[in-house]
Amino acid sequence: MVRGLRWTGGSRTRETLILATMDEDFQAWKVAATVIQEIVDKALRKQNTDLKIKVEIRNELRMYKDVSTIIPPNTPIQIACEEAQEVILNQVQKSCPGNWTAILYHMRGPRSQENDRKPTIMVCITPKTRSIWGMVEREIEEALQQVKSPDINLHVEVLPGQLYSSYGPVSLEIQPPNAFIYRKLSEIPNNGASIGPRGAQNAGSLGTFVDFQPSAGSAKIRCLLTCYHVIAPGDPTHQIQNDTQGICLEGKKGLKVIRVDYPAHFDGEATRKQFATETAQGRILDEGESKALQTIIKNNSTNGIGSVIHASGKDRLNDKAHRMDWALVRLDNQNAPHKNKPPPENFSPIDLWNGRLKYDVKPEETVSKIGMAAKGEWAAKIGRTSAVTVGEVNSLRGTCNWSNGRVTKEIEIGILVGGKNFASTGDSGSMVLNIKKEWIGMICQRSSCESAFITSAQEIIEDVKEKTGGIISLP
Repeated sequence: MVRGLRWTGGSRTRETLILATMDEDFQAWKVAATVIQEIVDKALRKQNTDLKIKVEIRNELRMYKDVSTIIPPNTPIQIACEEAQEVILNQVQKSCPGNWTAILYHMRGPRSQENDRKPTIMVCITPKTRSIWGMVEREIEEALQQVKSPDINLHVEVLPGQLYSSYGPVSLEIQPPNAFIYRKLSEIPNNGASIGPRGAQNAGSLGTFVDFQPSAGSAKIRCLLTCYHVIAPGDPTHQIQNDTQGICLEGKKGLKVIRVDYPAHFDGEATRKQFATETAQGRILDEGESKALQTIIKNNSTNGIGSVIHASGKDRLNDKAHRMDWALVRLDNQNAPHKNKPPPENFSPIDLWNGRLKYDVKPEETVSKIGMAAKGEWAAKIGRTSAVTVGEVNSLRGTCNWSNGRVTKEIEIGILVGGKNFASTGDSGSMVLNIKKEWIGMICQRSSCESAFITSAQEIIEDVKEKTGGIISLP
C-alpha cells in the first residue's frame, strides 16, 4: 500500500519519485518500480524534455539507518579491533584491490540508541563499483576468524563510501560546495571564515592564525593556516608541479603567487550577484548587507587578504607515514587583530556528553596553547559550512586508500550519539580544539561515513619546520 509520495532532487542528485509503503513483502517491489518507471519515462518523452526521474520504493520503518560513534578507548573492544587491523587490511587488499577507499572501526546502531551498539569494521567501497559483495564480505569475515576474540563479536559491513576534500570527492568528479550569500560579514576574517584562491570555483575554511618565524632571529609574520587542496586551484598552470614538490619548500622558489580571497571568490561573486538582483528589484540593502558588500568589493579590488608562502603539496607523507595537507598564507594586513577565538558557550547538553563536560569561555579569551588529539576526547571545530560542530576522537585511526594508491592511517573524529556530522564540504582547513580550548589539529578530509580526518597540530608544526626551516607558534 502506498502511504506517501514525494519528489527529491537537487544540483548534485537525481530527481526521484519516492513511494513510501508499509508493505514488507519486497519481492514484488522491483517489478512494481520497473512498471512505474516505464510510465514516468513515457510521460517525460511526451513532454520532449531531457529531465530524468528515478523511481524508488521504500519502507521507512524497515530501512537500514544505523549510524556510527567511536570505538571507546581503553576497552576490550578497542584491543580486539587493533588486533584485527592488519589482517583486515591484507584481506581487503586481496578481495577488492583498487576498489576500497577506507577501513573504519565504529560502534554502529540506530541514531537514538546509545547502548548495545555493535563494534563494526566498515569497509568503504568506491560508489558504483561492481563486484560480488556478499562473497567479499564473507572472505573478510573468514579472515577475521584468525584474530577474533571469544569475548568480542566484531561485525563486518561492506558499504559504498568515499573520501572527500573541501570541494568534492578525491577520486571522483570535482563538485564545488553550494555558494553562500553573506548578508553579514566582518571586515576582519575570523576562524572558520570562507576563503579560497582568487578566481577558483571552490571554497575552504580559514583555519588557525599563527605566527611564522622564517629563521632564527627573524621577525615573526602573521599567517593563517588552511589545507593545500583549498588553495591548489589558484595556480592551475603549475598544479601538477605544486602537487609533487609543494610550494616554496626546502629553499625552492614558487612558480606563481597564489592570492587568497575572503570570502572565497566563489561565495563573494554569488553574494554580489544576489544583491545586484535584489537592488534591481527595488530593495534597499540594510546596513549589514551594505558593509558585507563593501568588504567583498574592497578585497576584490586589491589582492585579497594574503598570499601563499609555503604549502605541503598533495599526498606527501611525513616521517610518521601520515598525509600532509597544509598551506601557510601570509596576511597582507599585519597590524589587524587576528586572534584565534574558541567557540562560544552555546553548546547543548548533548554536545557536552549529556552535560558531563563543562565548557565556558572568558571575555576576550583566545586559543593560546597546543594540545594533542587524545583517544576518546571531546573535540570541536569552526568551519565555513557547518560552523561549530562537536565530535570525539576515535580510538583507532581510519585506514585511508588515497587516489594515488597510498594507504595511510589518519586521526578520525566521529560524531556524538544523536549529533550531526563533524565536517561538511567546504570545512577543510578548519581549526579543531579540545575541551581545554587547545589547538589540536586541522580538518583535512571527510568521509561519506559520518566522520572526518584531521592532521594533528603538532605534526603540522614539525612538518613546516622540516620543510621550510621556519617555526610556527600561536599568537
